[in-house]
Amino acid sequence: MEPVSNLPEWERRLFQPGGGDAFLFYVVFGQFHQPMTISGSHYKTAGLPKQVTLGLYERENEPQTLESFVQGFLAQKLKEEEPEIFAAVTEAPQCLVISGTVEDPDNLNYLRDTLGVISAMLDNGGVAVYDPQKFHWWSPKHWKETIQRPKDPALNQHVSILISLENEKSGDKNGPVWLHTRGLRKFGRPDLSLRNLDQSRLDAGVDLCNYLIEDQIMGLQLCEGQTLDAPGLPIGITCHPTGNLEDPDFNNVHIEIRLP
Repeated sequence: MEPVSNLPEWERRLFQPGGGDAFLFYVVFGQFHQPMTISGSHYKTAGLPKQVTLGLYERENEPQTLESFVQGFLAQKLKEEEPEIFAAVTEAPQCLVISGTVEDPDNLNYLRDTLGVISAMLDNGGVAVYDPQKFHWWSPKHWKETIQRPKDPALNQHVSILISLENEKSGDKNGPVWLHTRGLRKFGRPDLSLRNLDQSRLDAGVDLCNYLIEDQIMGLQLCEGQTLDAPGLPIGITCHPTGNLEDPDFNNVHIEIRLP
């Protein structure tokens, strides 16, 4: 790792202590060039934070480890939408697993540094990044365009808003929907859940989620019973922290946003 100074600070202007620990987990597939020298100034990184670990796995010796990350509907979606990336992932001889917990971070430099290292991995033999917290596969091109190249960090791109029918079995495609997020655990903040939203108010619900995503990334804490005002939604919306880290819908605690 080449030393670097004057890296941009990724501040949290709304930070309040005690909100939660940030958890990072990424898997980069490829065949990595050794030794890997990372330019801190080019990739805007001071190297992996001390709380974040890096593990190398070889398909030849531990095929079950690599295969465990390429299963389920996310793998099927990748196969259908980007077959070339899927083929590269399933044939990749190696993967690098990046994971770690950063205690109640008052800035986002830990994320800046980790993302910079991942960018370097993609330039040194990486073919795709698996981001299970966001429920997303990144191609090298998409990662570079969205994460690496922009001058200002596109932090909301690390969180997904998922939309599903409340009662899919009913067959009513016009029925109420459920909005919920994934990825806010990267910032030590709860994900969001907004249920029973009429589809006529879908845009307003998405706007509310985006607003809360951005403020939580900046360190805001939402409290029990806190009220929210949102254009296009009824007056009297309240917040209710709940859940646990093992909840498969979020892999995180979450905030139930209740409509009146």
